[in-house]
Amino acid sequence: MQHTSSNANGLIICGGGYKYLPNAWIATRLLRLFNTETQVQWWVLPSEYCRKVEKLAHMCDAELVVLDVPIDTRSSFKADGQRAEWLIKPFAILASCFKNVVLLDADNFPVYDPLPLLNSQEFSKYGSVFWPDLTRMTPDRSIWRIMDLEYRDEPEFESGQTVSYTHL
Repeated sequence: MQHTSSNANGLIICGGGYKYLPNAWIATRLLRLFNTETQVQWWVLPSEYCRKVEKLAHMCDAELVVLDVPIDTRSSFKADGQRAEWLIKPFAILASCFKNVVLLDADNFPVYDPLPLLNSQEFSKYGSVFWPDLTRMTPDRSIWRIMDLEYRDEPEFESGQTVSYTHL
């Protein structure tokens, strides 16, 4: 499915399927209470797409985008056996039609309109805003080697919500 082109700010909700679809619908309905002008996209994997999902997205004025990048989800499992739908997040941010984007996991429910975060001093200065996760980085994580960085004792990033400039 082709998504519309835009140079505006928008919001992306990742995750579909029967587990996360009701959450995406609730999150979008909450957003509509705060700001009816916000462009919202639901990003799902091809295996999560069906006409009912598209119909539900349309009902709350969200655009449904099916990820068309091949991801081998069979090899992307968490230790507890659940599928790792989180893989869709970086692709959704990079491939979105928005200039600036707020990304929410489908199970993140906004309590206020998050788009003003795009006008924050932090976003203006750094081009992204992240929140700390509950766990901390450890020296043995491969990211230090991959990025050629010295270890720093700091929290991991919470990836359930981010604010990003998408197009360099």
